[in-house]
Order: sequence, then structure tokens, then C-alpha cells
Amino acid sequence: MPAPERARPPRLSWPARVVAAAGWGVALVGALGAADRISHFAFPIPWTSLAMWMLYSTLAHDLVIAPLVTLAALGVGRLRPHALRAPVAVALIVSASLVAVSYPRLRGYGALPDNPSILPGNAARDLLVVLAVVWAVALVAGAARLWRARSASAEVSPGAGA
Repeated sequence: MPAPERARPPRLSWPARVVAAAGWGVALVGALGAADRISHFAFPIPWTSLAMWMLYSTLAHDLVIAPLVTLAALGVGRLRPHALRAPVAVALIVSASLVAVSYPRLRGYGALPDNPSILPGNAARDLLVVLAVVWAVALVAGAARLWRARSASAEVSPGAGA
């Protein structure tokens, strides 16, 4: 009795292979550059602190960030009407990214008491303004999608062509 034929995994197309090779090349250049810089440091590298930071950041991602993203995705997935799902999802992703990127500035890391120009302005106000713009754009996009969905369903309403 012949052995059953196994399904072959899908092969990457040539553009995907080119992009993957370029990505690995960029990663290799980055790793070599990092290794070169590490050997030129004037101070010893705190390997223990670096390892602890990597461990804690991994735990924070797996125990806090990933569950929150999953809950947000489930919440967005239950949105009615469906036309609001994409704008709300995009606004949530952009908002989370903005908060993550601006966190060091909000905390004042890098500020020096004798040089207030290093972190000028009010970081909290700036973040709130940018988040308001993001959600205003999401609101306009959601309203436009709702309007298009409702006008499309009105054109195809049952009994209209009878």
C-alpha cells in the first residue's frame, strides 16, 4: 500500500523571496553594526541589566499588552454597525502607538533641571491634542463609511424594483 501523499507547504513567490532576502540582509547589517559598536563602548556593558530588561519586557508583553490587545480586538469585533469596525480599530492602534512612543516624554526622562529646552512644551497636552485629531479623523471616516453603507443598502432595498 503506497504511503499517503502529504500536502506540500505553499512556496513563496519570487517577490516575497526578494523581500525576505532583503529583510534578512538588513537584519544582518544591523546585527553586525551593533556588534561593532558594542566592542567600542568606553564602559562595560551591563549584561545582567540588559537581560533583566529583556525578560521583563517580554513578560510585560505576554501578561499585559497582548491580553489588552486581544480584549480590544474582541470589543471592536462586536461593534455594530460593521462600518465602524475599521476606523475604530485603526484609531485604537494609532492611539496605543502614540501613547507608547510618548511615554518617555510624559515621564520626563532625559530632562535636565538646568536645561528646560531639552523637553519643551507640555507633553500631556500635546498627546491629548494628537489623540483628539486621531479620533476626529476616525469619527469622520466612520460617519462616511456609515453613510455609504446606508445609501448602498437603500439602493438595493427589497421591493424597490417590483
